[in-house]
Amino acid sequence: MQKVSVGLSLHRPEMIPLISEAMRRPEAIFLEEPPAPGFDQMIRGELSVDDYLLPIDVEYPAFSRDMCCLLRELHAEGKKIYQVEPFIESLLCIHEFFADGHKPDDLAESSIHFYVYRASGRPQEPFWLTIKPLGPALSKRRSKRLSDSPERMPPAFACGIHCVPRH
Repeated sequence: MQKVSVGLSLHRPEMIPLISEAMRRPEAIFLEEPPAPGFDQMIRGELSVDDYLLPIDVEYPAFSRDMCCLLRELHAEGKKIYQVEPFIESLLCIHEFFADGHKPDDLAESSIHFYVYRASGRPQEPFWLTIKPLGPALSKRRSKRLSDSPERMPPAFACGIHCVPRH
């Protein structure tokens, strides 16, 4: 039987030893944070922690620095580490969907994006989110996903925002 553990923590440096103990148990760790450039290089030791954090607007610098060091250790021990931010990812998909000429009414009510759009509090205007480094191939792939139902979405994405189909 597979088990999923969810950990919530204060973002304080003194929490790192407690977090470390809990994070050493699973095989894979999903961090609730937007994917950031250089993350994979940082956890492999190819990019310094300070260089990785420099362009990122972190709210808790000491915690972030210590957490990056812990993530490096965990990666070296063979843990799989993923950055996942389902709400931002969904907003990005919606933004690209609108950029491709679609309208809010085109969002399928069976998709998670429909509910994220409604929760954004901006029912009549496109989202403010703009991410430029994405190429057209990725944009098209994401636009196609907007009609996907939660059943067809990656499990971590669907579960991360508590949108799991009932059986």
